[in-house]
Amino acid sequence: MDEDAPNIIVALIGIGICYLVVPLIMVYRRGYFINFSERLEWIKNILNRKNAYLPEEWTVIKIRPFSAFEKYQIQKVVVKFMPENRDGYWAVIILNSGKHRLFKLVENGGYWIDDEIHKDNILIRTCQKGTKYKYDISIIISGMSKFNNQ
Repeated sequence: MDEDAPNIIVALIGIGICYLVVPLIMVYRRGYFINFSERLEWIKNILNRKNAYLPEEWTVIKIRPFSAFEKYQIQKVVVKFMPENRDGYWAVIILNSGKHRLFKLVENGGYWIDDEIHKDNILIRTCQKGTKYKYDISIIISGMSKFNNQ
C-alpha cells in the first residue's frame, strides 16, 4: 500500500494541472480576465459605497497604451473603412497568431485606408454606459508627421 501513495499523489497533481492550470492559462491568453476584472471592480465599488455611480451615457473611464505583452502579440495595426454595417474608420489589429480584432477609431488622425499605425502611437479607451463596456482606439501622434519626414 505504501508503494501506491506516490503514484496517487503524482496522478492528483497531473489532474490538477490538466483541469485547473491549463484552462486558466488559456482563458488568460484569450483576454477574458480583462472584462472579468472590470466586473469585479464594479462589484467592489458597490460594496464599498453601497451604491455605484453608473453613467447613463457613454463615458470614458480609462485611457491606456498597449502593455508590453499586448505589443508582443500584435503583428500590425491597419486602418480600414467599414461601409457595410459600421460607421467610419476602424483599426484592424492583426495578431501574430493570424487572428484579427476590430476597434473603432476615434479620429483617423491623418491615417487613411490601409495605412499602418505604429503600436506606440495608440491609446485604448474604455467607455462605460451602465454596466456595459466598449473599447475604441485613439491615436497619440498625428499621422501627418509621417509625411513631413519624406
